[in-house]
Amino acid sequence: MEEESLKGAEAQRDTLRLLVEFLEQQFTIAKSRGMEADKEKKFLQNLLKVEEERLKAAKVALRFLVEVLKQQFTIADSARMEAEVEKQSFQDLLRRVDERRKEVEESLRQAKVMAESWRREADEDKKLLQDLLKAGEESLRQAKAERDTLRVEVEALERQFAMAESRRKIVELEADRPLWEEARRKRETQETQEKARAEELRIQAEVAECRRKMREFMAQEAERKRDAEATHRKDLRRAAEEQAKKELEEAEQKLREKEEHERKERARLETLRREKNWKLTTERERARCRLRDRKLWGFGPWTNSRALQRFKSQMEEFDKVKFSEAQPLTIEVVPWPMLAEPFDFEVGRLNWSMVEAFYTSTKLEMVSTPAEYNGLLEKTHRMFHPDKWKCLLNTVLDEAQRKSLETAVNVVSGDNPVMEKVEGIRLRFWHE
Repeated sequence: MEEESLKGAEAQRDTLRLLVEFLEQQFTIAKSRGMEADKEKKFLQNLLKVEEERLKAAKVALRFLVEVLKQQFTIADSARMEAEVEKQSFQDLLRRVDERRKEVEESLRQAKVMAESWRREADEDKKLLQDLLKAGEESLRQAKAERDTLRVEVEALERQFAMAESRRKIVELEADRPLWEEARRKRETQETQEKARAEELRIQAEVAECRRKMREFMAQEAERKRDAEATHRKDLRRAAEEQAKKELEEAEQKLREKEEHERKERARLETLRREKNWKLTTERERARCRLRDRKLWGFGPWTNSRALQRFKSQMEEFDKVKFSEAQPLTIEVVPWPMLAEPFDFEVGRLNWSMVEAFYTSTKLEMVSTPAEYNGLLEKTHRMFHPDKWKCLLNTVLDEAQRKSLETAVNVVSGDNPVMEKVEGIRLRFWHE
């Protein structure tokens, strides 16, 4: 009986032990399933956050698009107003041209009036010359009258001479005296005749000189009037050309200013469009990288070995991507050499001690394959070389993000002249 009771107790104990083991297995399975459910729930919550962020980004993009459309309408209204102003300016220009044409016509009319006044003055000068000519002719007539008077006197003297001659014949006794008196009278008469002829020649010379001077004066006056008219016409033409040139330069200046304004506006809109497209593509790329990390590295404990695997995977992906504004560079796509979990990583906190810890751990992980380790170091050195990143950073339009990436790259490459200690550690790792 005791043996049977003992066997029954042992059987019950074995049964209880199996039941306890079964319950422990069920509890372990339930616990693992609960952990998986919690992780799945966390993943779905993160995915929901990502979708909410994408929705917010879409709303922001929509608001931005509405603002751009408003700006486009504003620009269109301003362009229409500028066109109206240009039209009014053109009408004012036409009005000024018409006024200028009227001024030119008025100037021509005044020129005609001046020409008419000059013609009247010429007629008056001609009349004056005619009066002078008449006066000269009158003087000539007077000279001729004096000559006739002298001739009459000469005839009278001749008659007197004849009478004296008859007297001489009568008074022959006084022959000597009348001879020299007669010679004297003849000499005086001859002198008088010569004076009369000289006076007549002088008057004729004066009249000829007066006529010559009058002709020269009329020629000089006509030349002066022609020069004055030519100078006046030249001044009018030069003034009209200068006014037209000034108005043309003003119109060209306004056109250049308008074209420059339109060029700047187009450049501004192009910049806004590029920034908007860059923000959208950047958000999509960041969401893609976060979703990739959740799928590949979101489950299980995070270890140094998984950090190395993620670094290698991202290096391969990074080498294949052709970065541009349509495929911008983001913080999440860069294979940063670090041991921290990617979900808790912030690029602003990256320092050389984190990079050094990663290389130390990697060296321990790859201690059996030193050639592969050295190849990884060389590949990392080429990947984070500053010369390569000059073109890559140009795809990042946000200046703060670009500077943050550049600082992080300099930390990884050790290209920082201030950190002398970091430089020594970097050289030791590259050459060790």
